[in-house]
Amino acid sequence: MFEEEIKLTINYRIQDYIEANRIDFRSRFIFQILRFIALCYVLFLALFIAVSPHPNFYAIFVLILFLAFVFYEWTWLPFLSKNLFEKQIKFFKNQVTLIFKQDEIIEFCAYQELKLRWFYKHITTPKMLLIFINPQGFIIIPKKYCSSEEQYEKICYLITKFPQGN
Repeated sequence: MFEEEIKLTINYRIQDYIEANRIDFRSRFIFQILRFIALCYVLFLALFIAVSPHPNFYAIFVLILFLAFVFYEWTWLPFLSKNLFEKQIKFFKNQVTLIFKQDEIIEFCAYQELKLRWFYKHITTPKMLLIFINPQGFIIIPKKYCSSEEQYEKICYLITKFPQGN
């Protein structure tokens, strides 16, 4: 489809990192199962507290704890993501340059140069693209840093043609 390389410079912000972690969280099936189980416990505890003549502090505490897990991506995830982002940003110096070629992706940052000829998987959304270099770590490509809609579409097309898997 295209022969030239695409160069993209990204100045990561905390909101990009939190949104990427939310997308990752929603895509993992195990978290959806755990969220469903926590929701069942919330409903059970709410019913228990409602019918109990004297609800105890322990039941209310556990209810609040499970509610926090049901809404994990809005309660704990931003806090945990912010802490991890502050540790990682020291290495990136806030700026990452990505070069997309037909057969490789090159990532330049303050402390390393990473060349990818394959990756684990990718997730494409209307707002950003996540390229997983392993099951845990990913490269974030927010659409707002692309110069045009066409550039974002070219990057997404190139990523779909890249070798993926273990």
